[in-house]
Amino acid sequence: MTAKEIASHLEKARLNSDGSFTARCPAHKDRTPSLSISDGEDDMVLWHCHAGCSQDAVYEAMLRVGAVKPHKVSEYTGDIAFPPDYPNPRQHIYRDQNGTPVFVVDRLPDPDGGKTFRQHGLDSHNSYNSHNMDGVTRLPYQLHHWHTYESIIIVEGEQGVEALNRAGYPATCNPGGAGNWQQELNEHFAGKHVILIPDNDDPGRKHMAKVAESLTGIAASITTADICKDFNDKDDIVQWIQRNDIRTLISQIRPNDPARESLAAWLKKEMPPRDYLMGTVMCTTSRWMIYAPTGLGKTLFALNMATAIAAGKDFLNWKGGRPCRVLYIDGEMPRETFKERTQQVANLYGENAQVFGLNRDSLQADGEDIPPLNNDEGQAWLERQIDLYQPNVIIFDSIMCLLSGDMKEEESWEPVKKLMKSLTNRYIAQIWVHHTGHAEGRSYGSNTREWELDTVLRLDRPKDNGEGFVLNFTKHRLRTHLNAEEFMPIQCALTQDGWNISGVTKETSKKGDDRANYRDAIVEAYDNLAVNVSRRPVGHNGADVASISMTDIRTWCVRNGIMPPKDDGADVVSAGTRKVVDRAKIDLIKGSKFAGNSESIWRI
Repeated sequence: MTAKEIASHLEKARLNSDGSFTARCPAHKDRTPSLSISDGEDDMVLWHCHAGCSQDAVYEAMLRVGAVKPHKVSEYTGDIAFPPDYPNPRQHIYRDQNGTPVFVVDRLPDPDGGKTFRQHGLDSHNSYNSHNMDGVTRLPYQLHHWHTYESIIIVEGEQGVEALNRAGYPATCNPGGAGNWQQELNEHFAGKHVILIPDNDDPGRKHMAKVAESLTGIAASITTADICKDFNDKDDIVQWIQRNDIRTLISQIRPNDPARESLAAWLKKEMPPRDYLMGTVMCTTSRWMIYAPTGLGKTLFALNMATAIAAGKDFLNWKGGRPCRVLYIDGEMPRETFKERTQQVANLYGENAQVFGLNRDSLQADGEDIPPLNNDEGQAWLERQIDLYQPNVIIFDSIMCLLSGDMKEEESWEPVKKLMKSLTNRYIAQIWVHHTGHAEGRSYGSNTREWELDTVLRLDRPKDNGEGFVLNFTKHRLRTHLNAEEFMPIQCALTQDGWNISGVTKETSKKGDDRANYRDAIVEAYDNLAVNVSRRPVGHNGADVASISMTDIRTWCVRNGIMPPKDDGADVVSAGTRKVVDRAKIDLIKGSKFAGNSESIWRI
């Protein structure tokens, strides 16, 4: 059979420009076609469900609808090449810390409805080698994702690991399942805080007891969290996640060791260096918002920035980083306009930049759509796109078009917080494009959504009513005294020859801008200074709080390049700056997240 013949039996099948087909997956309720089908070498037909359906589930569903015949088709199994007569597996690729495939675990269906697992090594071409593991080094699963983390969750099987990873938690398991922990795995957990979650059966608990014994004296701490014990027999973390709010997981499994979070412990924590993608203002863990009045050019700006990042080229005052992959999700523009914009950026940065544009108007013309990203369907859709495009950066244009509900209501934004944290944990930078409200100086709706962000960039109209716009950073957690110039206001305009830019003097900024910036500065300074401050009974009704003096906050901000010092260079601010800072402090207290007195401030 051919890919075309198989696709002809499936719903919403369409031919792609590369000769492959996309169709609704018959193994699940697929509203937006997520099954890829193509012709491979040696008369093989390749398929992959981007919603996560296993190979055997898709195969069985295809049999039911008559799309394939038994034992006539070999399936695509990711980036591993299998022989034509190999059974249809669900594969789990074990990689080293650099991401290089080392061996594969196959989950194979049995005739009686059960399952069998096989392990085999790979040859130099990532092809099926043998059914044995002779000479192959055993590794924990997903090592390349979590080896830089300090804490790691260990579960029994690969599907549990993948479920936790999708939720934003670093997790792993050993090959072979329960009872097959090997000593050569231990070295990867040296100095780490390990959390063990057993399946709800005796073999699962015995397995985790053996893992705990093996890692004693190697891991920094070991905690066993038997959170599945109240479920059905043999249930595991996959079922737990299906029935519980994943955000409660940490509260249940966090080791009860206050010393882990002491100042001394934090000083010893090993953090991977930031992977900067644009100057020192954006890295792979950045959470940005860009907002501007309607019609000012924020989409044109965002698409230009996206393409420069993908190409690894300089943009405005920022040096280019490494070339990377950028996913641009556009819910606003007509497809004709989107194509025109792509031509503009291709002329500036080259057509080979790895930017992948999903335009709603274009998708709808093909019978698809972008579900709201603040509900389960939309986030499942986004996961499929991440799986397909493997982006380092995602740009969401815009919040108003890609989310449902009233943007003035916190409930509309609440589901996005989980998504944002998940992207950060997977080292995917994110840029959310938004509109201003009636007052052009702030974004539309509640400003609480900015609390989850590390960088907020506002585009303003030039005071002289000239071309282009002025860039003002209203929040900048990555700014220090060493890179403060990269966060200074910039006036820019796009011409046929590229971007014309000029600096904006401090005198042209608004006091309201400083006040908003200083609110963020006070919060940043407080969070840094309160790490190891003893609590005192100065709160409401004598409550113990971490009280920080405003003098210490202003000094910290000066030393970190966030507030300007007095002309004499001392770690103090001018009287004018102090007045604006005091007003910013009052704003925070009115926002009900902080309290304070004339000298200090503390979180409620």
